[in-house]
Amino acid sequence: MKEDRKRWNTRFSKRPMIQPSTPEFIEEQIEQMLQGTVLDVASGDGAAALYLATKGFTVTAIDISEIALERLDFFAQKLNLEVATCVMDLDQPSSLTSLGTFNNIVIAHFKPETNDWPLLVSLLRPGGKLLLSTFNLEHHLKNDFSRRFCLEEKELVNVSDQLALEHHASVNRNGSYMDDYLFRRVDLPYLKPTIQPET
Repeated sequence: MKEDRKRWNTRFSKRPMIQPSTPEFIEEQIEQMLQGTVLDVASGDGAAALYLATKGFTVTAIDISEIALERLDFFAQKLNLEVATCVMDLDQPSSLTSLGTFNNIVIAHFKPETNDWPLLVSLLRPGGKLLLSTFNLEHHLKNDFSRRFCLEEKELVNVSDQLALEHHASVNRNGSYMDDYLFRRVDLPYLKPTIQPET
């Protein structure tokens, strides 16, 4: 955790103070989102969060890097926007559960670990939408990007019984090869326990 935070703080501290561009997938799918609250996971300096705030969403942005969130706060202030920011790590789920639940979750350019998904589902209200767009295996093959951070083909199609897949596509955006997903949280049907007949 400390090493990751240090690495990302170093990266963000070297970037010019230029507002990040909005992920295209968020712009494409915004009509599919529910009005109200959004949790931006691994938000960086606000590529998705700032755009969604301009569209009237109540946005909470979490990231491991305090430098990234300081940049996000700076951009939000310049735009006269309100975005709640919290330095958090998915490896510490207890801190995230204190945030409550959200109508939407967005994840851009970040690949959650397998054991992160139950936590993400728990943060999403029933019927809520989860949007994810991040690098795929083709991006690794063509751009020598670390395979560790890339999705395998259709890797998340069946990621959770509580997430119904509404959209999936592999796309090339100006040389960045991405997999896009849109999920809706569904409640599993209640199953009555089977009563064994007396013998």
